[in-house]
Amino acid sequence: MKTTYIYTLVDPREPEHVRYVGKADDPKARFRQHLHSVKTYKKRRYVYCWIGSLLKVGVTPDMNIIEEVAYKVKEDWASREQHWISLYRISGHKLTNLTEGGDGIEGFKHSEECKKRMNAHRIGKPGTPHTEESKRKLSEAHKGKVLGPMSEEQKKLRSEKTKGIPKGPFSEEHRKNLSESHKGYIMPEEQRLKIGEKSKGRKQSEETTRKRQETKIKNGTTGHGKVMSEETKKKLSAKNKGRKMDPVEVAERVARRKENRLKRLAEEGNLDSCGVLHEY
Repeated sequence: MKTTYIYTLVDPREPEHVRYVGKADDPKARFRQHLHSVKTYKKRRYVYCWIGSLLKVGVTPDMNIIEEVAYKVKEDWASREQHWISLYRISGHKLTNLTEGGDGIEGFKHSEECKKRMNAHRIGKPGTPHTEESKRKLSEAHKGKVLGPMSEEQKKLRSEKTKGIPKGPFSEEHRKNLSESHKGYIMPEEQRLKIGEKSKGRKQSEETTRKRQETKIKNGTTGHGKVMSEETKKKLSAKNKGRKMDPVEVAERVARRKENRLKRLAEEGNLDSCGVLHEY
């Protein structure tokens, strides 16, 4: 059998008001740990904020042992800690415990309202940059990992998380960094095939097509009037040798070209209202 102790922490100026209930095998060591954690603990737990407020005005909390518990397994003392926490809360004491006891801080879960406040507080603030050693460890830990497709719930969460965050335009420095990071990268054949299969039969909306065309015109990358070099022609010829296109895909491509040509002629005024080409 082992022995542990259930204790309380109180403000010596108001000893009738219990502010914290805990468990310790060595109460003296645990009390020193409480005082030390106010300065060293990175996360601002409620109990440490309360102890810190006392220390700032030169007051040290008092520890009182309220029960000695003999136990064989964790459940023996956990039930007693839960009993005292429940009793003091029912009696109106404003405890700084975040859980119902018996589980430590691991059992604590933030409310949805608290999560929203924490998220709003962090938006727009830069995170702590990783050290080079940390980056190397993260890289090693993720090597070989294959990320599967996101579920609808994950997509929704990511969408909600990124709402309101500006997405460009990228600065020149950012563009340069992206360009450098992609230099020399060759997409695996398996990934190419997956993208091809996923894109088959996919049609862009008229609005998307128009926007892409406007962007190309703005950036001067439409390709109209561009003459390919002999080397590029040879590469394209070698790549397409022996390739057979699906008859349906060929028919769709021809139809699209015809439709685009008629649209262009109509815009230039070379078609009448019946769609007949004027000959000059």
